[in-house]
Amino acid sequence: MLATFGDRSPDAVADQISSLELTWLIAQIEQHYGVVLDLSDELLAGMSTVSGATATLRGAVAEAATGASTEAPTVAGTAAAAAEAAAEHG
Repeated sequence: MLATFGDRSPDAVADQISSLELTWLIAQIEQHYGVVLDLSDELLAGMSTVSGATATLRGAVAEAATGASTEAPTVAGTAAAAAEAAAEHG
Protein backbone atom coordinates (compact mmCIF):
# COMPACT_ATOMS: atom_id res chain seq x y z
CA MET A 1 0.00 0.00 0.00
CA LEU A 2 2.80 2.43 0.86
CA ALA A 3 4.32 1.94 -2.58
CA THR A 4 1.31 3.65 -4.15
CA PHE A 5 2.36 6.85 -2.37
CA GLY A 6 4.63 8.38 -4.99
CA ASP A 7 3.79 5.64 -7.50
CA ARG A 8 6.78 3.44 -6.58
CA SER A 9 7.45 -0.26 -6.86
CA PRO A 10 7.26 -2.18 -3.55
CA ASP A 11 11.04 -2.70 -3.75
CA ALA A 12 11.55 1.07 -3.84
CA VAL A 13 9.91 1.62 -0.44
CA ALA A 14 12.56 2.32 2.19
CA ASP A 15 12.28 0.77 5.66
CA GLN A 16 12.18 4.24 7.26
CA ILE A 17 8.82 6.01 6.93
CA SER A 18 8.65 9.80 6.74
CA SER A 19 5.99 11.70 8.67
CA LEU A 20 4.22 12.54 5.41
CA GLU A 21 4.21 8.88 4.34
CA LEU A 22 2.92 7.86 7.77
CA THR A 23 0.10 10.41 7.67
CA TRP A 24 -0.88 9.23 4.21
CA LEU A 25 -0.71 5.55 5.24
CA ILE A 26 -2.91 6.08 8.30
CA ALA A 27 -5.48 7.95 6.20
CA GLN A 28 -5.48 5.13 3.61
CA ILE A 29 -5.95 2.45 6.29
CA GLU A 30 -8.78 4.42 7.91
CA GLN A 31 -10.52 4.89 4.59
CA HIS A 32 -10.00 1.31 3.41
CA TYR A 33 -11.23 -0.33 6.62
CA GLY A 34 -13.83 2.29 7.57
CA VAL A 35 -12.32 2.96 10.98
CA VAL A 36 -10.98 5.98 12.83
CA LEU A 37 -7.65 5.32 14.51
CA ASP A 38 -6.91 7.31 17.65
CA LEU A 39 -3.17 6.71 17.91
CA SER A 40 -1.24 8.02 20.91
CA ASP A 41 2.08 9.80 20.53
CA GLU A 42 3.74 6.66 21.90
CA LEU A 43 2.19 4.48 19.21
CA LEU A 44 3.06 6.99 16.48
CA ALA A 45 6.67 7.05 17.66
CA GLY A 46 6.85 3.30 17.08
CA MET A 47 5.76 3.69 13.48
CA SER A 48 8.95 5.11 11.98
CA THR A 49 9.68 1.89 10.06
CA VAL A 50 7.58 -0.29 7.78
CA SER A 51 7.67 -3.18 10.27
CA GLY A 52 6.77 -0.88 13.17
CA ALA A 53 3.90 0.67 11.24
CA THR A 54 2.64 -2.76 10.17
CA ALA A 55 2.61 -4.10 13.72
CA THR A 56 0.99 -0.98 15.17
CA LEU A 57 -1.62 -0.63 12.43
CA ARG A 58 -2.46 -4.33 12.60
CA GLY A 59 -3.31 -3.99 16.29
CA ALA A 60 -4.98 -0.60 15.97
CA VAL A 61 -7.30 -1.72 13.15
CA ALA A 62 -8.27 -4.85 15.08
CA GLU A 63 -9.01 -2.79 18.17
CA ALA A 64 -10.92 -0.12 16.25
CA ALA A 65 -13.04 -2.85 14.67
CA THR A 66 -13.92 -4.22 18.11
CA GLY A 67 -14.17 -0.83 19.82
CA ALA A 68 -11.18 -1.44 22.11
CA SER A 69 -8.54 1.14 23.06
CA THR A 70 -5.44 1.62 20.88
CA GLU A 71 -3.28 2.42 23.91
CA ALA A 72 -1.93 -1.14 24.08
CA PRO A 73 -2.11 -2.66 20.60
CA THR A 74 -2.84 -6.35 20.22
CA VAL A 75 -2.78 -8.62 17.22
CA ALA A 76 -6.02 -10.53 16.70
CA GLY A 77 -8.91 -11.14 14.36
CA THR A 78 -9.49 -10.89 10.65
CA ALA A 79 -9.21 -7.11 10.61
CA ALA A 80 -5.65 -7.46 11.85
CA ALA A 81 -4.84 -9.95 9.12
CA ALA A 82 -6.38 -7.63 6.54
CA ALA A 83 -4.32 -4.68 7.81
CA GLU A 84 -1.16 -6.76 7.63
CA ALA A 85 -1.97 -7.86 4.10
CA ALA A 86 -2.59 -4.25 3.06
CA ALA A 87 0.69 -3.08 4.57
CA GLU A 88 2.64 -5.92 2.94
CA HIS A 89 0.83 -5.50 -0.37
CA GLY A 90 2.85 -2.54 -1.22
